Amino acid sequence: MCLTRCKFMFFFLCFLQEAFYRIDHDYPMKCVEIAKECGVKHMSLLTSIGAKANSWFLYMKTKGQIEEDCKKLNFDHLSIFRPGLLQRGQDARFAEKVFGIFSKAILVSDVAKGMRTDAEEVAKKLKSGEAGNDEKEKMHFNADIWSMIKNEA
Repeated sequence: MCLTRCKFMFFFLCFLQEAFYRIDHDYPMKCVEIAKECGVKHMSLLTSIGAKANSWFLYMKTKGQIEEDCKKLNFDHLSIFRPGLLQRGQDARFAEKVFGIFSKAILVSDVAKGMRTDAEEVAKKLKSGEAGNDEKEKMHFNADIWSMIKNEA
Protein backbone atom coordinates (compact mmCIF):
# COMPACT_ATOMS: atom_id res chain seq x y z
CA MET A 1 0.00 0.00 0.00
CA CYS A 2 2.77 2.42 0.96
CA LEU A 3 4.72 1.60 -2.21
CA THR A 4 1.62 2.24 -4.32
CA ARG A 5 1.14 5.64 -2.67
CA CYS A 6 4.80 6.50 -3.22
CA LYS A 7 4.57 5.56 -6.89
CA PHE A 8 1.42 7.66 -7.28
CA MET A 9 3.03 10.63 -5.52
CA PHE A 10 6.17 10.31 -7.70
CA PHE A 11 4.02 10.15 -10.85
CA PHE A 12 1.96 13.14 -9.69
CA LEU A 13 5.05 15.25 -8.93
CA CYS A 14 6.62 14.36 -12.29
CA PHE A 15 3.40 15.32 -14.02
CA LEU A 16 3.34 18.69 -12.22
CA GLN A 17 6.97 19.32 -13.15
CA GLU A 18 6.34 18.51 -16.81
CA ALA A 19 3.21 20.67 -16.89
CA PHE A 20 5.06 23.59 -15.27
CA TYR A 21 7.92 23.32 -17.78
CA ARG A 22 5.52 23.14 -20.71
CA ILE A 23 3.61 26.22 -19.52
CA ASP A 24 6.59 28.34 -18.43
CA HIS A 25 9.09 27.31 -21.12
CA ASP A 26 7.66 25.48 -24.11
CA TYR A 27 4.60 27.64 -24.81
CA PRO A 28 6.41 30.99 -24.43
CA MET A 29 9.35 29.66 -26.43
CA LYS A 30 7.03 28.70 -29.29
CA CYS A 31 5.73 32.30 -29.33
CA VAL A 32 9.31 33.61 -29.34
CA GLU A 33 10.20 31.33 -32.27
CA ILE A 34 7.15 32.50 -34.22
CA ALA A 35 8.13 36.13 -33.54
CA LYS A 36 11.63 35.42 -34.86
CA GLU A 37 10.22 33.76 -37.99
CA CYS A 38 8.05 36.86 -38.56
CA GLY A 39 11.10 39.12 -38.50
CA VAL A 40 10.81 40.62 -35.02
CA LYS A 41 14.08 42.42 -34.27
CA HIS A 42 13.66 43.09 -30.54
CA MET A 43 12.43 40.56 -28.01
CA SER A 44 11.50 41.38 -24.41
CA LEU A 45 11.48 38.48 -21.99
CA LEU A 46 10.25 38.45 -18.39
CA THR A 47 11.97 35.88 -16.18
CA SER A 48 13.06 36.21 -12.57
CA ILE A 49 15.93 37.28 -10.41
CA GLY A 50 18.05 34.19 -9.81
CA ALA A 51 17.20 32.59 -13.16
CA LYS A 52 19.92 30.08 -13.94
CA ALA A 53 19.78 27.30 -16.53
CA ASN A 54 21.70 24.87 -14.32
CA SER A 55 19.84 25.62 -11.07
CA TRP A 56 18.60 22.79 -8.86
CA PHE A 57 15.30 24.63 -8.41
CA LEU A 58 12.76 23.97 -11.15
CA TYR A 59 11.46 27.55 -11.31
CA MET A 60 14.91 29.17 -11.58
CA LYS A 61 16.13 26.46 -13.96
CA THR A 62 13.13 26.89 -16.28
CA LYS A 63 13.52 30.68 -16.33
CA GLY A 64 17.26 30.34 -17.00
CA GLN A 65 16.68 27.86 -19.81
CA ILE A 66 14.22 30.11 -21.61
CA GLU A 67 16.75 32.96 -21.36
CA GLU A 68 19.44 30.76 -22.91
CA ASP A 69 17.09 29.52 -25.64
CA CYS A 70 16.10 33.09 -26.54
CA LYS A 71 19.76 34.10 -26.75
CA LYS A 72 20.36 31.28 -29.25
CA LEU A 73 17.78 32.80 -31.61
CA ASN A 74 20.09 35.78 -32.08
CA PHE A 75 17.61 38.67 -32.07
CA ASP A 76 19.04 42.06 -33.03
CA HIS A 77 18.25 43.07 -29.44
CA LEU A 78 17.10 40.99 -26.46
CA SER A 79 15.86 42.64 -23.27
CA ILE A 80 15.61 40.30 -20.31
CA PHE A 81 13.66 41.57 -17.33
CA ARG A 82 14.57 39.89 -14.05
CA PRO A 83 12.43 41.43 -11.34
CA GLY A 84 12.61 40.24 -7.78
CA LEU A 85 9.47 39.65 -5.79
CA LEU A 86 6.41 40.93 -7.66
CA GLN A 87 3.79 42.90 -5.78
CA ARG A 88 0.44 41.77 -7.13
CA GLY A 89 -1.87 43.48 -4.64
CA GLN A 90 -4.93 41.41 -3.79
CA ASP A 91 -3.77 38.62 -6.11
CA ALA A 92 -0.65 37.97 -4.00
CA ARG A 93 -0.12 34.41 -2.84
CA PHE A 94 0.58 33.64 0.81
CA ALA A 95 4.32 33.08 0.23
CA GLU A 96 4.56 36.39 -1.66
CA LYS A 97 2.97 38.20 1.26
CA VAL A 98 5.40 36.59 3.71
CA PHE A 99 8.51 37.30 1.60
CA GLY A 100 7.21 40.83 0.97
CA ILE A 101 7.87 41.57 4.64
CA PHE A 102 11.59 40.93 4.14
CA SER A 103 12.18 42.35 0.68
CA LYS A 104 10.95 45.31 -1.35
CA ALA A 105 8.59 44.02 -3.99
CA ILE A 106 8.10 45.67 -7.37
CA LEU A 107 4.63 46.37 -8.71
CA VAL A 108 3.60 44.31 -11.72
CA SER A 109 2.45 47.56 -13.34
CA ASP A 110 5.95 49.04 -12.85
CA VAL A 111 7.50 46.06 -14.63
CA ALA A 112 5.02 46.52 -17.49
CA LYS A 113 5.85 50.24 -17.72
CA GLY A 114 9.57 49.45 -17.72
CA MET A 115 9.15 46.88 -20.48
CA ARG A 116 7.14 49.35 -22.57
CA THR A 117 9.69 52.14 -22.02
CA ASP A 118 12.56 49.84 -22.96
CA ALA A 119 10.75 48.61 -26.08
CA GLU A 120 10.10 52.19 -27.20
CA GLU A 121 13.75 53.16 -26.68
CA VAL A 122 15.06 50.10 -28.52
CA ALA A 123 12.58 50.65 -31.38
CA LYS A 124 13.82 54.24 -31.80
CA LYS A 125 17.43 53.06 -31.85
CA LEU A 126 16.70 50.24 -34.30
CA LYS A 127 14.84 52.66 -36.57
CA SER A 128 17.64 55.24 -36.51
CA GLY A 129 20.40 52.65 -36.86
CA GLU A 130 21.91 53.46 -33.45
CA ALA A 131 21.16 50.02 -32.00
CA GLY A 132 24.35 48.55 -33.43
CA ASN A 133 26.36 50.44 -30.81
CA ASP A 134 24.27 49.09 -27.92
CA GLU A 135 24.51 45.83 -26.07
CA LYS A 136 22.80 43.08 -28.04
CA GLU A 137 21.44 41.54 -24.83
CA LYS A 138 20.49 43.59 -21.81
CA MET A 139 19.40 42.48 -18.35
CA HIS A 140 17.07 44.70 -16.34
CA PHE A 141 16.70 44.24 -12.59
CA ASN A 142 14.40 46.08 -10.14
CA ALA A 143 16.67 49.13 -9.84
CA ASP A 144 16.91 49.41 -13.64
CA ILE A 145 13.14 49.15 -14.01
CA TRP A 146 12.49 51.80 -11.35
CA SER A 147 15.06 54.05 -13.02
CA MET A 148 13.37 53.63 -16.42
CA ILE A 149 9.92 54.54 -15.15
CA LYS A 150 11.27 57.39 -13.00
CA ASN A 151 12.96 58.91 -16.06
CA GLU A 152 9.75 58.48 -18.03
CA ALA A 153 7.71 60.62 -15.63
